[in-house]
Amino acid sequence: LQVHLIRAGEEGGMLDRMIERIATYLEYELSIRRMISKTLFYPMLILLAIIFIPHTPTLIVGGGFSPFIKEVWASSGSFVEALIISVIVLKLLLQFDSARIIWDSVKTIPPVIGTAARKVAMSRFSKALAVLHSAGLPLAQCVAISADASANLAIARGIKRAIPAIQSGEGLTESLAKTGCMSPMVLDMLATGERTGSMTTVLDKVAEYM
Repeated sequence: LQVHLIRAGEEGGMLDRMIERIATYLEYELSIRRMISKTLFYPMLILLAIIFIPHTPTLIVGGGFSPFIKEVWASSGSFVEALIISVIVLKLLLQFDSARIIWDSVKTIPPVIGTAARKVAMSRFSKALAVLHSAGLPLAQCVAISADASANLAIARGIKRAIPAIQSGEGLTESLAKTGCMSPMVLDMLATGERTGSMTTVLDKVAEYM
C-alpha cells in the first residue's frame, strides 16, 4: 500500500500529500493494534489469575517464591506446556496460505470474537480503500490492495472476486455485494458514497465506525 501511494504521488506531483496520507494510515493501523492488545489484556489477566491465585497461600506462608513456583507448575505445568506448543504450531502453520484461510474463516464464526474480527477486517479494508481511492489509483487496483490490507485472507479472497466485475464496468457497491463478504452497513454507506461522489469521506467514516 505504501509503495503504491508513493508511486502515485511521484506520478501526480503530490508526493508530500501522499507521504502525509501514509503517515495517517500508519497511525490508524497502530491504533487498531493497540485496541486489539487492550481488548486481549483482560482475558489474559483472568487466565493468569486462574493459574496463580489458588496458590498464593504457599507464596505467603509456605516458604516463599520457590515453593510457590513449584506448586503452580505441578498443577498447571501441563496446561502451560500445551498452550505454548499450540501457539508455536499455530504460528508455523499460519505461514501457509491454506492454513491461514482456514484460521481466518474460523475466527469470524464465534458470536463475539467473530463479530469483532469481521469489523476489524472491514475497518482496515475501508481505510485502505479510502487512502488509495483519494490517490487516484484505478478502482480495481484499489480494491485488490485494500483487500490484502484487511489482514484476513479469507475475507480478502472473497472481496477480490469483485475485481472482474469492477473491471467490466459494474459499480463498486454492486460488485462487492455479489461476493457476500461485505457487511450490509458497509454496502449501504458505499452506495451513498457512490451516489454523492464522496467515496473517500464515506469510507473514512466506515473505518472509524467499525
